[in-house]
Amino acid sequence: MDTDFHFYGTATAALHAGFSGQEATLIANAAEFVDFFNSDYWSYWSLKNEQQQEVVKISYPHLSCQTIDWKMIGDYDEHLWNAFHFPPGNRAHDERDVLSQYWGKDPLPVWVTDFKQHFKARETNLTPSKKPLLCRPFSPFALHMMLDTIVKYRQITEAKSGEIEPILKRYLGNVPYAPVKDPKKLALVLLGVRMHVLADTWAHQDFSGIASKEINGAGTLNYVYASTGAPDILENTSWKGTLWVLAEDTDCAAAPNAPGNAACRGHGQMGHFPDYSWLKFIYPAAWLKQGGYLFRDNPQQYRQAWYWLRTLMVSCLGGENDLLVNKHNQPCALPDDILNCIDAPHQLDDTKLFAVAESEQLWRKTELAKQLKEHHRWNRNAGQFDELHRKELGVIDGLPTTRYGTVNISQNSTLHLMEMASAIHYQWCVKWAEEHPEFQWRPQPKV
Repeated sequence: MDTDFHFYGTATAALHAGFSGQEATLIANAAEFVDFFNSDYWSYWSLKNEQQQEVVKISYPHLSCQTIDWKMIGDYDEHLWNAFHFPPGNRAHDERDVLSQYWGKDPLPVWVTDFKQHFKARETNLTPSKKPLLCRPFSPFALHMMLDTIVKYRQITEAKSGEIEPILKRYLGNVPYAPVKDPKKLALVLLGVRMHVLADTWAHQDFSGIASKEINGAGTLNYVYASTGAPDILENTSWKGTLWVLAEDTDCAAAPNAPGNAACRGHGQMGHFPDYSWLKFIYPAAWLKQGGYLFRDNPQQYRQAWYWLRTLMVSCLGGENDLLVNKHNQPCALPDDILNCIDAPHQLDDTKLFAVAESEQLWRKTELAKQLKEHHRWNRNAGQFDELHRKELGVIDGLPTTRYGTVNISQNSTLHLMEMASAIHYQWCVKWAEEHPEFQWRPQPKV
């Protein structure tokens, strides 16, 4: 997914669920910033209080790792990318699975059965060690993360004075952290991080974050057919898979046609096509058991994503009864202007990146989006800092140019809360992978 849905899709779903404009803006900023919290920040961290005294030293921060440059390449763990963008999910729900470990003894939310029934595993030609790594919507990982999100959101926001420190210690284990002044703000940032991961299970389905031609390969000489104009007509695009090497700032940007697995991490060979909510396309997925082409209907998938993001956020607020909205117990329908934002096609350009900006303009016009505080948006790469944005994020000085430098971060700033939320999520992923070895996922704990 791109910034249009991660920010506006998440924000409007949060507003519709019952969060305020300020809260929805914070949730959406955190969801979007997962794609910006990258190797620019990969150095030693010194968290400092208002008196500029060091509160805690962090060897290296937990990042969400959308982009890896030379500063981080020697330390890069591909499991980080899976944890935040491509969670493994290609195994059916185990009916014997004890959901109480992610929820407790209270009755499960009313939507759990419906969520599980939507899941479909892919039949593949992959080895047993790679087949489960395929990202899938409605997966066991997604369900368990959703339940854990509700529990953690409520525990953090409802913690009384003196209770938050033991809670955070339980979530983080041996990971060093600085005390948080505003637990509610941390809960909202964590919720935003989890909304990014959940949304990506729809956009990134059928790919994995590991470098694997067997999983992510999408051909090299194949024409790509997509709904570039009329939404229900697939046309031959000017982009022929990875035959063309395109710049990152184009609507069709793809990984280069490199040998081996290097270009086959995530959906790199398919460029931005999986990220566009209005697009329908077909491509030759390498994992298909019988070969041939896979059809993707992004509008349908993105409608599901918005609906389930809203569902989860309603549950965080304790409003399960609001999920069934009329006497016939029919699920909540998406507002018409939200449907239009998801479905409205935008012309793609293979020389410039236009489509996302045009989509964002449409999202801004929705009734829900008018409640947002957009002037506080965090979505700039570190190289685009201005003084106001640097202070907004919490960078006290500048960013180091090497991995061995130190970046000074203000305690309770945006970056501090993003690091802590990312650490909470990643440590949970480590525990989940240990409890589910059948998914062949081996993320390592970071301390």
